[in-house]
Amino acid sequence: MSAVIKVFEYDKLICNKVYSAVNFTEKHLIALQKFNTVNENKYFTLIHDGIRFKNYVGVLKVANLTIEILPKVDKKYTISSDDKLKENWKNLMLQMLKKSGFINITSISNADLRLRNTSLLDIYIQEYLKEVSLLLRKGLRKKYRLVEENTGVLKGRLLFQKQIQKNLIHKEKFFTAHQTYDKNHKLNQIIFKALIVVSDIAKPSFIDKINRLKLDFPELDNIKVSENTFSSIVYDRTNKQYEKAMSLAKLILLNFSPDIQSGSNNVIAILFDMNNLWEKYIFRMLQKDQKDGEYVVSYQNRMKFWNNKVIKPDIVLKKEVDGKEQTFIIDTKWKLIDHNKPADSDLKQMFVYNMYWDAFKSILLYPTNTDADTSFGSFHKGRDSDNKCKLGFLKVYKERNGVLSLKDRIGEEVMNLFEINN
Repeated sequence: MSAVIKVFEYDKLICNKVYSAVNFTEKHLIALQKFNTVNENKYFTLIHDGIRFKNYVGVLKVANLTIEILPKVDKKYTISSDDKLKENWKNLMLQMLKKSGFINITSISNADLRLRNTSLLDIYIQEYLKEVSLLLRKGLRKKYRLVEENTGVLKGRLLFQKQIQKNLIHKEKFFTAHQTYDKNHKLNQIIFKALIVVSDIAKPSFIDKINRLKLDFPELDNIKVSENTFSSIVYDRTNKQYEKAMSLAKLILLNFSPDIQSGSNNVIAILFDMNNLWEKYIFRMLQKDQKDGEYVVSYQNRMKFWNNKVIKPDIVLKKEVDGKEQTFIIDTKWKLIDHNKPADSDLKQMFVYNMYWDAFKSILLYPTNTDADTSFGSFHKGRDSDNKCKLGFLKVYKERNGVLSLKDRIGEEVMNLFEINN
């Protein structure tokens, strides 16, 4: 039975300490230390006898332990916060991932996301099994491939050097290279390899379905998979049906770190940079909530800044104001700050964006758990006209009967922060 620990960003786990009746053991810590080293300390920091998480949210599974890492919008949220609060923020995270396109799973409803025992890993596994089932129903594609083998029949091209090496005594054999048409090719090999990994990490309720799917595959070569394996795949009308299953297989295989020594402490991580998620979520909500083309919104524009360096604000808006098209900049920051104490580096960044894009106004957009408002301030240099920027604070959720859900018209709330009269 898999145990679950829920933490917030920047929380820490200490070896042999109990969290919500679950013991974080030395075995778990060692596996995560190895995983962290392989990933160049990307996801968390090693501390004395433990780990401290960074700004990545999602799910880690090591051996029988699932660790859910949740967004944090209040400094008082800690690992000791109550289970109901954590469950609410897990659901909010999953909703944000879905609306932002990070969970590209149309069949998962909001009701599914709210299931108490459903983790992000469960959602991806469920969708992957559905896609594999669909592929098998349509029939796995066959392809031509070149095969070198020692056979009793002369077919294809005789490989003279290998014929001499292998068949100097066995005159009845032929070492040949020939084309064969079967299902043993890279697409099917990747799909099956991911299915094997899923069978190692899935909870028991999935195992029966996984085993039945495995039986429907032919014998396939076991290949090594890397980022390059997927980047070399070109999709066309003949293999388009594989595209969604392959995107899920990529997520599973590239985020899986097997324990070579014992096999019992495998780690899989499906984690998302909260800065990227916040940025993409705000962009998608601005797209969704605009009315009748009232503005044009674009994502990560870029301009050359110095030599080969470029600058790229998160979101650029174009909107007509008083008969003239004006530019507005939004740069999203997923961090907790005092309402009047932005970082100097963030303000300098916005000054540059205002100058390069000739922006009418710009906003540094932060999350908050309270209703907050600030006013525009002016930079003292750079333009004859006003050069304005403000700190914007956005509460993304609403509460009803103790249950949190995302607000409906976030894009409108963001536009209101610009204080545009028309």
